[in-house]
Amino acid sequence: MNNNSDIDFKINDTIDSNTEENKVEFESNNISEIKKEAIQAGPDDSVIILNLTEENLKLNKKLEVINEKMYRIAADAQNSSKQNIIDIENAKKNAKKQVVKNLIPFLTSLQLSFPYYSDDDNSQKLLTQIKNSITKLNNDFESLNISFIIPQIGEDYNPSIMLPLSPTLDENPKVKNIASIGCIIDQTVVQPSSVLL
Repeated sequence: MNNNSDIDFKINDTIDSNTEENKVEFESNNISEIKKEAIQAGPDDSVIILNLTEENLKLNKKLEVINEKMYRIAADAQNSSKQNIIDIENAKKNAKKQVVKNLIPFLTSLQLSFPYYSDDDNSQKLLTQIKNSITKLNNDFESLNISFIIPQIGEDYNPSIMLPLSPTLDENPKVKNIASIGCIIDQTVVQPSSVLL
C-alpha cells in the first residue's frame, strides 16, 4: 500500500506517552514549585506568576485537544487513502470485465466460423491468419491477467471453466461443439465457455 500511496502518515505518540495520572502529578508538582517561588517573590509578582501558571495549564489543555484532533484527522486521511486505492483497483477490474464481455461475442463469431472455411489454399491462409491474430490477442490480454477460454472439439469437458448446454450420460464427456468462448480475469472465471457434449 505504501508504494501506491503518496500519503504515508506516521503518527507520533510521544505527546500521549504519559498517563493521565502522571500528567496530573506533574502539573500539581509544577504548581507547588511555582507557588513557592511566588511566595518568595512578593505579593505583586506572586499574582502574576499564578496567573501565568493558570494560563499555561489552559494552553496545555488546548494543545491536548488540538493534538487529539490532529491524530483523528491523520487517521481519517490514512483510511481515506486506503479506500481510494481499493476503489481504483475495483474500477480497473470492472473496466477489464466490461471490455472483455464486449469482445467475447466477436471472438465467438470468429471461432464458430472456422469450420465453414473451404479447403482451398486462400481460405486456409486466411483461416491461419485469423487464428494467429486470436492467439496474439490472447497473449496480449494475458499481460493484463486476462485469458480467454477457447475449448477445442474433442477436448475433455472441464466443469470449472465450461458450461454444458446439453446433458450427457458419458462418464468422460468430450466437447462436441462450442457455443461461446469464456473468460478468466485475475484468476477468476468471469464467464465459462458454453459447450455441447
